[in-house]
Order: sequence, then structure tokens, then C-alpha cells
Amino acid sequence: MAWVSNVFRASAAALTVAVLTLAVTSLVWVRRSAEPTTTFSDDPYEVVAAFERSQPASSEVDVGARYAGRFELIDPRTTLPTWHKHPRAEASAVFVATRQCPPSPLAVPIGDAALAKAYEWHAKTCGAGAPIPEELVSRPPFVHPSGHTYAALAFARGGTAPAFVKGHSRDFHALELAALDPGALEEEGRVLHELGSREWAAISQGDRLFLAQHALVRVEHGAQGVSRLRFYSRAHWEKYSRKASLSLGAMPQDAPCPRPASSRLCFSPIPSSSLHRGALVAVTTSTAVIAVLAALALALAYGVERRRMHADRIHVLRTMTHELRTPATSLALDIEPLRAAYDELPEPCQEPLLRLSAGIARLNRVLHRSAKYMALFETSGATRDQLVTPCTLDSVAELFAELSDEWPEGVTLCAASDDGPVTIDVEWLSVAVRNLVENAFRHGKPPVTVTWQRTSHELVVRVADSGSSPTFSLKRAIAPYHRDPSSPGLGLGLAIVARVAGLLGGKLMHEASPTVFELRVPTKAVVEDAS
Repeated sequence: MAWVSNVFRASAAALTVAVLTLAVTSLVWVRRSAEPTTTFSDDPYEVVAAFERSQPASSEVDVGARYAGRFELIDPRTTLPTWHKHPRAEASAVFVATRQCPPSPLAVPIGDAALAKAYEWHAKTCGAGAPIPEELVSRPPFVHPSGHTYAALAFARGGTAPAFVKGHSRDFHALELAALDPGALEEEGRVLHELGSREWAAISQGDRLFLAQHALVRVEHGAQGVSRLRFYSRAHWEKYSRKASLSLGAMPQDAPCPRPASSRLCFSPIPSSSLHRGALVAVTTSTAVIAVLAALALALAYGVERRRMHADRIHVLRTMTHELRTPATSLALDIEPLRAAYDELPEPCQEPLLRLSAGIARLNRVLHRSAKYMALFETSGATRDQLVTPCTLDSVAELFAELSDEWPEGVTLCAASDDGPVTIDVEWLSVAVRNLVENAFRHGKPPVTVTWQRTSHELVVRVADSGSSPTFSLKRAIAPYHRDPSSPGLGLGLAIVARVAGLLGGKLMHEASPTVFELRVPTKAVVEDAS
């Protein structure tokens, strides 16, 4: 079983290293958390500028050139209905007229260009199968009073061909690009396709910097408003800013912002402990996993070693029993001639012969009981029917009187008044009672008293001494080979009693003050097998 020792040593070493690593990691966590927050430059935009110099833009859009003369197409507010912003009488007339197809004549002259185009668009497109008037799509004003661009209205009527989308991508509102197939857009359109209403709202408010889903976007403003957008990888920016101890995130709602980056974003310094959080978490997690695996390996090795030691002890007991049986039998045979000639022996030799005969008989009984003890610990697969042989006795009092002959001096038997017949395995019962008496005699305080009581269905035996055992654990004590280091025994006494109790279908209980061990066993002739 050398591998068990190797596993045990390796697991113990791994567990020790893991525990030390966890302790060091915990100290590092505490130290990093206690360190002051890392400061950053008075102008965080210097960090952004340094990042731009070190990292080329992944894409760039000249918004000023793309939407020259049509800046209404990048203002999120123009996507809202604007009927109420036009002359009321004209707007009402156009609205009523365009409820029919063809539209009804206008009740009033229309001087508003946006309303006039809305009326013309309806007149040319309301009929079934009417072609899309592309000349109206690319002619200002580009936004219908409903809030949709004419390009979007044409798209809804079937202008979904890639050629139409690509040819009129500049006629769609920037927010409408998100609803289009990016494969049908040109390169700039695909870049702007990723921006939503929050991003365009930030641009329209004059923000110089904002975060898209996958990009950090820098905004350049000119005399006409926004002029250029430069897109940088967001992952690259977060890696770079972390090295600079700088964080760019949403504006906090419940605390002041140290450095506003825009109307929605805030620059914040990264605490020193957060800079190393990933490494510390990785080390802590991996070390914890190693510790758990090492502990499991230790438990496995310990269990295997316990089973090996148990097997070794049983082997020693079996060997000793086997080796002692032959000389004990030989002694019993050799003494028989002396017993036969007892009356002829000199009187000084007769008493020693009787003591020698009694000793040989006791030795044979011990060997017989040892074989019974080993049956308790070696035949776990056997049924009770194979190990238990109940028989009917006429008197319980006579049984205990015989058992008491082998008890140490100073143990008192208190007989019960309700004597009578009982059906039980006498041999196993005597083993259990004898071990309880010897345990109380060796480890308890005198006097030791044994009482018994017979009921209609069980036999109750109580072995009491004058001591107290408030810290005693019966569960731990009945484990095989569990023993007090100061005790000369093998630690099998209570373990044997508990096994016998289970074998007979009973149970062993303990009371702390005074110390009492109570054995309860059923007195039925047939006992069900253990599960």
C-alpha cells in the first residue's frame, strides 16, 4: 500500500501549500483594499489623447460631409411627429386630405414646404402598385411630418432592394439605419448602423466622447455642429485605461462625478485593489480548488489506511487466536491424566491443579469469544440468521447468576423480581454484558451495579457506576479501535457491545450522570435481518 502513503504525503503537502497561498492572498487583498485610490491626470482627456496616438481608429466617418445640408437626419428629435409644429390650418387640411386615396382637394392653400411634400408624396404613392417616386426621397425636406424619412416610407412600401438602400443610405435618418440590413449599406452606413438613440442624443448634445456597444467614439465638432466620428475598439480602450488607473462609465446617480466626460459619462479613478482583482480572484479560486482536491485525496487516503489498519488488526487477532488454540487444546489434553489422578496427588498439589484447570478452561473460553468477536467485524455480508442462534431459557435470573461468576470482584448484580422465560441468543448476550461490565470496572468509579428487567418484548440491562461522563460521545466510542491513549485495551469493548446490540436487533444507550450504559435487546425468537 505504498501508493497510499505517497498520496497521503503529496496531498498533505498540496493542502499545506494551498492554505499558505490562501493566507498570503488574503493578506494581499486586505493590503490592496487599504491602499489609497490611485490618482489620475487633472485632465483625463490627456489619457484619451495618448490612447488615440497609440491606437489607430478602427473606422472614421466624416459626418459633416455625409450629412451636409441635411443635419436634421442626425438629430433624434426630428424622428418625432411634427404636425403640431406646422401652421395649424394647413396641417389640418393636409392631414384630412391624406386620409383618402386619391387625396381630397385641399381646403386651404399650402405654403409650408414640408406639408406640401407630404401631400404630394401621398398623392403619388397611395394607389395600389404605385411606383416609388425616388425623386421625392432625395429632395428636401427629408422628414415626413409623421417623423419618418421619405426613404423609410419608401422602404416600407417595398424599396428593400439592396440597390435602393445603398443608393439612398444618406436619405435615411441615422436612427433608421439600425433597422436596415448592414450588408446592404456602404461602409460608413455599416459603421453608423451600430449607433442607437442614446449615442445620437449624446452627439446632438455636444458630447465629445461616448461609449457604443463595441467602441469608444470620439466626436469632433465644427462650426456646423458635429463634423467627424472616430471609432476605437472598446476592448483596447478598457485595457489601456486600466493601466492608467482610469475608468469611463455611466454617470453615477447617487454620488458626485470626479471628472465628467460628457453629459452621460464619468471619468473615475480605479482603486488599487481593483487593478489586481482579476489576478487575485484567479489565484484564490485555483488555490481553493487545489485545497479541496487535496482534502478529498487526504480523506480517501485516510479511509483506505483506516480499512487497511482494521484488516491488519483483524488479521493479528485471527493469527493469535489460531496460534493459541493449539497449545490450549494440548494443555487441556495434558492435564486430563492429572485430573483423573486428582485423589492420588499430594494435598499441596491439588489446589494448584484446580487453579491450572480453571485457567485452561478460561483460556479456551477466551479463544472461543475471540472467534465470536471477529465474526462481528468480518462478516458484514452475513445475515442475522447466519450469526444469531436464539434459544429459550426458563429463567433470566439463573442466566445472570451464571454470567456474574465471571465478573470482577466488586460488581454487584441486582436481580429483578419479574423472572421468567426468555428467548434470546445467550452467547452473544453474555459477550455484550461482559464487555459492558469490564468497561465500567476499568473506566468508571466503583461501585459497579448491574440490573436487568424483563418485559413482554425485550430485555433491558443497565450497567452503572458512580462516575460522571458529560463529555462522553457514544457515537465516537463505538467506532472500532477508538480508545483512550492511557487505556491498555484495543478500544473494542463498546464497539463489540454496539455490534452485538445491532446484531440482536437492539440498541445501546448512554446516560451521563451517573454513568449508565443501557442495553436493550428484543426477546423474540425470530429477529428481522438488518438492512
